[in-house]
Amino acid sequence: MAAMEEQGLSIHDEFIQSSNIDQIQEVLADMLQWTERPEAIIAGNDRVLQEVLKTMKQNDIDVPKEIGLLTIDDVTFAEFYNPAITAIAQPTYEMGRKAAELLLEEIDGTKGSKKQTYRFEPSLQLRHSC
Repeated sequence: MAAMEEQGLSIHDEFIQSSNIDQIQEVLADMLQWTERPEAIIAGNDRVLQEVLKTMKQNDIDVPKEIGLLTIDDVTFAEFYNPAITAIAQPTYEMGRKAAELLLEEIDGTKGSKKQTYRFEPSLQLRHSC
């Protein structure tokens, strides 16, 4: 939201939706009926992306001409889908490796008592869906 504000883009609270996976198509279908539709959709993970893609296909929505699409998690089919889907790729290997290290430290008793937060830099895979 901060990035949108920095770019002078308006934020419509009604466009920010969250639902169970089995309700995503229904929520999106409702949004597509609104007079003012969203210009883009951000799918929070691969399961959500699948439901969004199904809805776009069922409603003959042209991505990106009618609605842009971005996903979080660079799923394997994102670059092969037509159009190729823009994604925020997370360094899942590094994240998994760090999680395993921390778990082994916990098991061995060598982990310190201080809690730490680890941040991993994502990357934008700019493709053709937005």
